[in-house]
Amino acid sequence: RYILFRKQQTDTQMLMGTGNQTELMEADTSGISAMMAAICSELSIGAVLTTSVVSWAAGAVAEFDRARRLMFWARESRVLPKHARAGLVALRDLPHQQFTSAELEEMKRSVRDRNFRIFLSTPGIVVFNSDTLVTGRSAKEIWEKLDIADVAHAFYIGRELERAETAMKLGKRYVQDQPLDWGYISRP
Repeated sequence: RYILFRKQQTDTQMLMGTGNQTELMEADTSGISAMMAAICSELSIGAVLTTSVVSWAAGAVAEFDRARRLMFWARESRVLPKHARAGLVALRDLPHQQFTSAELEEMKRSVRDRNFRIFLSTPGIVVFNSDTLVTGRSAKEIWEKLDIADVAHAFYIGRELERAETAMKLGKRYVQDQPLDWGYISRP
């Protein structure tokens, strides 16, 4: 209907409500908001009503604001709406480099202390220090292979392994001692 109306009324101001898409569809909203902002941009819709009432749409207003800025930039720059770091990729991550198994084995050979290093690689989670190299697909699997006596260190390693497993499952970038990046949700 919006397309047909725009074809008939090329100069008329239009309003679009996006709440039906974000509120009535039980799905994460950042992609929905981006798509709706793209439609608004293409059809020159200048006013939008969006809501964030249901739990899964809690960030819909902020997401739409970021999405409209991204689409405006893309239209004005005559480029695709990507590589702008708009923060709308929250659950997954943008493409990122991981160390190969060979690179991690090389790193391990140069380690002289017992502090554990944690990485993600093709085989999964990789943990090593000067004495040990362990790989696995879950925090529990790796934890059972490590011998950590110090309670504080055990807590730290357990927390890091859980973050690494979460990152692995979601295709996110993991860097030891750094929080996972959740897009606009992570930013002030």
